[in-house]
Amino acid sequence: MKKQIAVIACVSAFAAGSAIAGEQQDELFKMLDTNQDGYISAEEAQAHGDLTSQWNSVDQNSDGQIDQSEFSAFEIESDSESGM
Repeated sequence: MKKQIAVIACVSAFAAGSAIAGEQQDELFKMLDTNQDGYISAEEAQAHGDLTSQWNSVDQNSDGQIDQSEFSAFEIESDSESGM
């Protein structure tokens, strides 16, 4: 029983951490999307150096803007590379 409780606690902590990380990604996206059109343009991305330097790989569909899903994928990859 104690083992099950420990596993549940670990899963809950991971889920809470993931939710917080997702909220932080959403807030950063909103902050970068200065005109609030739902996309980050190349001009708006200049406020985030890593995003600018990796623009071509982040803009997965090559439409000249970063949408929420592209940005989330970029942030997840960035977090995993930094060991978070």
